[in-house]
Amino acid sequence: MNQEAVETYLNDGLLMVFVAPVDPSLRRDVMDCSLYTQLAAARQFSKFTDYRDWQTTLIKALAAFGWLRLDLADKQGTSGETLAIAEVLSELLPDALSDWRGERLDNLLASLFQAPGNDVAAAIIERCVEVTAPQTDTRNAIQAHAEPLSSVVLQIGFVLPTREMVLLCVAFETLETVDANPFAQRLMNSQLAGDFRAFAFVGVLDDLRYSPFRQRIDKALAEKRAALCFPCKAFPVTAEQS
Repeated sequence: MNQEAVETYLNDGLLMVFVAPVDPSLRRDVMDCSLYTQLAAARQFSKFTDYRDWQTTLIKALAAFGWLRLDLADKQGTSGETLAIAEVLSELLPDALSDWRGERLDNLLASLFQAPGNDVAAAIIERCVEVTAPQTDTRNAIQAHAEPLSSVVLQIGFVLPTREMVLLCVAFETLETVDANPFAQRLMNSQLAGDFRAFAFVGVLDDLRYSPFRQRIDKALAEKRAALCFPCKAFPVTAEQS
């Protein structure tokens, strides 16, 4: 299929890409429900220090507030000397979004961070990266590190007109400095602390299940949207016809 990313938003720590035009009411439902579940998971667990509990809570919250889970893929560990984050994201994409793998995804992410006047780069670093000071306590060798440690949790969601969303997430801790565009960073495996983790959630927002929560969620987010959600920019990203 040949699609365009017509709208892109940063929704708390989730970069949301609408790959084709959608009805404004659907866009509002998808963004509100996604934001609400992100905040619900964050209230219980830190994604930086309690990633596994945060992930479990997020997926449960998505199911509780209207998302019907179609698929869930979980990945842990790496191989080789280096790891490209964008390549991992491409590998996690389902076949329905196969034309977004590789160069097309790379171009989208690059354009978001290079666009003049876009606050995406600073906001993503603020919301998706947590840096801890060096630790030299030799009595706790597992947590000790002589350099600042960056905990990173990156999320990107692709939303289709069918009400489906493909939510991709990668999480890792590294002694390397995080790039201004972390999605494009190539990591040294030798500098990772702990496992590299990733998951792909595929779900569809069921209107009948979500409708009882719509007003409650709208009220809960009324004073939070302006600070947590903003449009990045519309970028046409076309794929070559095969």
